[in-house]
Amino acid sequence: SPTVNVKNVSGRGHYVFIMRTNVPPFDNNHLRLALKYAINRVEMVDKILDGYGGIGNDTPINAAYPLFDDSLPQREFSVEEAAKHYKASGHDGSPIELIVADTAFPGAVDAAALFQQSAQAAGIPLTIKRVPNDGYWSDVWNVMPFSASYWGGRPVQDQMYSTAYLSTADWNDTAFNNPEFDALILKARGETDLVKRKAYYAELARILHDTGGVIVPMFNDFVEAISDNLQGWVANPNQELMDGNVSHVTWLADLYRHADSAGGCGAKHSGAVCDPPEPCEPACRTRVGCPGPHALSQLARRRVAGRSGQGPDQWSGHLYRHRQASRQHPVSGKCRG
Repeated sequence: SPTVNVKNVSGRGHYVFIMRTNVPPFDNNHLRLALKYAINRVEMVDKILDGYGGIGNDTPINAAYPLFDDSLPQREFSVEEAAKHYKASGHDGSPIELIVADTAFPGAVDAAALFQQSAQAAGIPLTIKRVPNDGYWSDVWNVMPFSASYWGGRPVQDQMYSTAYLSTADWNDTAFNNPEFDALILKARGETDLVKRKAYYAELARILHDTGGVIVPMFNDFVEAISDNLQGWVANPNQELMDGNVSHVTWLADLYRHADSAGGCGAKHSGAVCDPPEPCEPACRTRVGCPGPHALSQLARRRVAGRSGQGPDQWSGHLYRHRQASRQHPVSGKCRG
């Protein structure tokens, strides 16, 4: 449609392969490094994200975060480095099983297949076990030694590190345990000098990059179709649909035009009418939920819901699927996603 624009914003969400560092063979850092070098990040962004994303660097932080430090060298795909670290690990050559399901992230199964191919080129015996979506977030994620997952990112670095990598965190899905890392998180949290805090975050990224159990091949863009009629929409790097707030801070332009052309609240809105017609005084607004972007966004929400045949809280198919997944997903259901 000529009135719909596809927009994308680079955000903090990222797709990951997680190795639990307290379980063999992933308690061996050489093996973890071998797998990190064995993944072709550029290929994954091109083929899994169709170019709508950026390459990761085995930390959960990218340039979308405040105080991001870009001095950390980008880890490149290297068959030679992967083979070197795999040999140094002393691994016995038995299959290294990666558990994956479609629900892990969009394109997760295909991404695992690409990973397997590039790892095998380095002599790493990576195998894939595809499992059902049902039970994945209770029986696989944060439980099994090697699996696929995703993170939606957080507003600041402290929250991301504290939620997923502090040794005592419930959602520390890599079972990462590094006392120096824990101490740095707390030290950075209390530092008011931004230069010093940035330096602490740079060191946290380096530790995780070099010794952590997370493989971050890519950060996903948020891609959305925006109607010309939608007003108040701005890009949000935290999550899709303006971090879930689109229905509260946007409105449809034709609702304003409708109200203006009727001389105020004399217009009919979702079956409600100011009777008799009168300007949009507070009493009238109370009766029909008339103007103001927030009030009109609720009318827009009901209008779209009526067109789609969904309930008022399921006004977007995408949001509906997201919410349905949240009901089944113990992680995103706690706002992890």
